Amino acid sequence: MLPVSEFQARYNTKVKIYPNGYTNTTYCNHDIFRDPDFEKSDNLRASNIPRPVELPALDPTTELYAEHYKEQQEKKRQERQKANKSNAADPRADSLKRAKEKIFDIVLLNDFKYFITGTFAENESFDRSEASEVIKPLLTWLHHRVERNGLQYVLTAERHKKGGIHIHALVNDVLPLTYSGRRLYQGKAWKEEDILKERDSFEPFKKIYNIDNWKFGYSTAIPCDNNKLKLARYVTKYITKEQTKIFGKFYWSSKNIEREPKVILTRTRFGEILEEEKTPPGTSYRFKYDSFFSDMDIDFDKDDDEIIDFLEEKQRIQCLER
Repeated sequence: MLPVSEFQARYNTKVKIYPNGYTNTTYCNHDIFRDPDFEKSDNLRASNIPRPVELPALDPTTELYAEHYKEQQEKKRQERQKANKSNAADPRADSLKRAKEKIFDIVLLNDFKYFITGTFAENESFDRSEASEVIKPLLTWLHHRVERNGLQYVLTAERHKKGGIHIHALVNDVLPLTYSGRRLYQGKAWKEEDILKERDSFEPFKKIYNIDNWKFGYSTAIPCDNNKLKLARYVTKYITKEQTKIFGKFYWSSKNIEREPKVILTRTRFGEILEEEKTPPGTSYRFKYDSFFSDMDIDFDKDDDEIIDFLEEKQRIQCLER
């Protein structure tokens, strides 16, 4: 590690680079991203490195400078007030965004093959509506699948309208599956013979499998395509402002997966970035984002993807209970 000043070790721009060439860039109006490869040294002066200048070079002895300084201070005060109000009204907005971005990182860095849904039926040994009771058998099952089969997963939970808990996950191709005899057609689980009444062939449509060793209730496993953006959307669909952290987290993932993309830290002039400016709740920092998935609020009702249609509760439950 190289000893440098704290300023030299911090940057205002972080660029994530994924294996497929996608990038996700975060800009901040302050140097908040610390380079982990450098250690702090109090003996080195930050002035050795030129810093990007955004404010006009005004003479501090003039009234113009004083007026400009006053305007800047007032602007910062208003930003803090706005941030505090936002935090009171929606305290989880920033943590929601971070959780979604971490899931997108995981999906882009790993090779998931199936989107699975698992339910918990009425059971004498535990209450399927109590997260503290459901989590025990779920974690045991996941641990065994990781140890015995090499399962890789990223998982979110959903509470059914009747109170029961479901899980949704992206997994690799290691679980024992049995074909259910149904295929995903028009967002529902159709028998092959019924599809042939409307189409010449059922082959283009994805098979719906059941997980052999999922013994808690109903399950489905649907093959994924190579559109990783959509894969991440399947899981993040349930991370919303209304959702509670059913198992204490917005999502769960196995330890045997890639989590961190390649990161480049640099400095840019924040004022010259043309993206929309955002201030997270509870902070006066300002951010701008430039990303292929920067719009995290997706209208699923207008999406034509079969699996997203299938995720609508009524259609999914119909399929699971067949």
